[in-house]
Amino acid sequence: MYRLGGYPSFQTDLKNPDFAKMAEAIGILGVRIEDPAEVGSGLSLPPHVDYKQVKGMALATGKLLLSGRIEEVVDTLEANVRQV
Repeated sequence: MYRLGGYPSFQTDLKNPDFAKMAEAIGILGVRIEDPAEVGSGLSLPPHVDYKQVKGMALATGKLLLSGRIEEVVDTLEANVRQV
C-alpha cells in the first residue's frame, strides 16, 4: 500500500448533489436538467459562446462573490434565465 506522509492513501466515492435543490434552499431558482434536449428555451445564451467570454464571466462572477456582492450575482443570473 502506498503511503503519503505516513498515512495510507485512500479514496472517496463522491456523488454530485442536486444543485437545483441547493439553489432553491437559498432562495434562487433551481432547475435540474437530466436530458440535454430539456435545455431548449430555458437559458438565455448567444448562439455561440467562446472561451474568452466564459472566462470573463467566471472571473467577474468570482470577484463579485468574493467581495460579498452576492445580490449582484443573483440579479445577473435572474436576468439571464428566462422564466418559462
